[in-house]
Amino acid sequence: VLVLVVVLLNANAWVWLRDPLTPWCIANLLATVGHLLGSSGFLQQYFSPTLPAMSFYWVGVFSFALIGTGNGFYRRLFGIGPDRKFLFWLYEANCWLPLAALPLALMGWQTEVLPVFLNASILMTGVGVVMAFGLWRQGAVGSGAMLLANLISMAGILVFVLHALGVVAGGFFTWHSLQIASLGSVFALHLALGARSRSLSDDRVKAEQEAKHEHAERVRQSQFLAMLAHELRTSLT
Repeated sequence: VLVLVVVLLNANAWVWLRDPLTPWCIANLLATVGHLLGSSGFLQQYFSPTLPAMSFYWVGVFSFALIGTGNGFYRRLFGIGPDRKFLFWLYEANCWLPLAALPLALMGWQTEVLPVFLNASILMTGVGVVMAFGLWRQGAVGSGAMLLANLISMAGILVFVLHALGVVAGGFFTWHSLQIASLGSVFALHLALGARSRSLSDDRVKAEQEAKHEHAERVRQSQFLAMLAHELRTSLT
């Protein structure tokens, strides 16, 4: 419910501001909802109790979608363009390869392919922490929430991996570390996008005020020139 509320809030912001980052955010949030429904067992328990294979395919598809849309979203959130070639192509590869692998999930090969993307996700989360920390040092708008979101994601992934390796004992927080990390990251990113939306809205208002001021100046100049021309014509007459 929390994630869906955030989706609606971002959809409303996109209607008013047309921020190109918002569609990626909404896609990532929807992928998060789908992944949580499958990984928490909710889907299998209430919708497909007699079709366990459906939950298996569902989790695979939304895992790939979550990884792909997440990297696409973060590249744009950090403002990484083609001029920063290495980071640009690193994020692009980790965005489009998981999305291109969606048919493999439907074919039941996610068990073989997903670990590769999960390992890459650990790397990308580390890169995201470094990028967010750099923006925070520069005082960028919403950078504190960006840093928090990446730290939460990294903590959830690390706990999950350590549990899979047998280093950390099982428990409620261990078993649900990815779900908790996803919800925490969604909340933090919503704060970051809220700050970005307010900044864009303020910039737009400022630009409109400057445009009105320039228009008023042009009108005054036109009136002055018209008056001056009138006086010159009167004097000549």
